[in-house]
Amino acid sequence: MTTSGDLGDPTTSDSYNLCFYDESGSAAALVFRASIPAGGMCAGGPCWTKVAPGFFEYRDAQAAPDGIDRVNLRAGEPGRARVKVRGRGENLSNRSELNLPAPPLSLPLRVQLQAATGQCWEATYSAAGMLTNAIGKFSGKAD
Repeated sequence: MTTSGDLGDPTTSDSYNLCFYDESGSAAALVFRASIPAGGMCAGGPCWTKVAPGFFEYRDAQAAPDGIDRVNLRAGEPGRARVKVRGRGENLSNRSELNLPAPPLSLPLRVQLQAATGQCWEATYSAAGMLTNAIGKFSGKAD
C-alpha cells in the first residue's frame, strides 16, 4: 500500500530522483539519474499540483532541469497506486552527469523513483514486457 504520507508533499517540500540501473551484468550499474524538484514554477504556474488527497501531478513543458516533463503519483492499495514518470528532449541526454544512454537500452533495466520521504518505488523491465526499445523511444510494461 502506498499512502499519502509516503508521497509527501512535492508541491512544497518533497523532491524526487529517478534512477536507471543496468542489470545486464554481474552487478547493477547506475546509468542515469534525474532530479524532480519540489515546488517551483513551470510556464507561469506551479510545476506540482495536488489533484486530490494522495494524488499529485507534475508538468513541465520545458522538461527542465533534467528532462522530466510529466509525473503522476497516486496513493492507493496494491494494484491501485500509480507512479508514472515521462521524460523527453535534450535535457535527458545533455547533462553534466549520468546522461541517459541512447536506446536501445540494455535489459533488464531497473527503474527507481526515490522520494525525499525515504520511500522508493521500483520496476524492472525485461525483453518480455518491451513495447519499444529503439533510438528515440523506450516504452514497456514492467515485469
